[in-house]
Amino acid sequence: MSTTSGSPPVSGRLGTAHILFLIVAAAAPLSAMVGTVPLAFAFGDGAGVPAAFLFAGVTLLCFSAGYAVSARRTGGSGGFYASVADGLGRPPAVAAGYMALLAYNCATIGLAGALGYFTQLVLAAHG
Repeated sequence: MSTTSGSPPVSGRLGTAHILFLIVAAAAPLSAMVGTVPLAFAFGDGAGVPAAFLFAGVTLLCFSAGYAVSARRTGGSGGFYASVADGLGRPPAVAAGYMALLAYNCATIGLAGALGYFTQLVLAAHG
């Protein structure tokens, strides 16, 4: 089966748009890390930063094991909603989606506040 212009790609193949959106989605957390990790080393406890990375890595490793099992069962489509719906049903999956939306908005507001606070500290230290 081949794809023609305007039709969806064959299952299991990545098109240019898929790869582009994957790169953009992967770059967003990276840009947040680039902005906050140097500030954590400069103003925070330097030994706590590697410990935070270790904690995050272990947490993501535990999450990835369950996500891999769920992705096999759901076919990998639908992302977070499909995984939660697979395990808990549709109403909890909708609630989890709204909770994720709230969490992302809170993280965005928190990062903007942290950026303002630390920028003020750096500017005050340099006159």
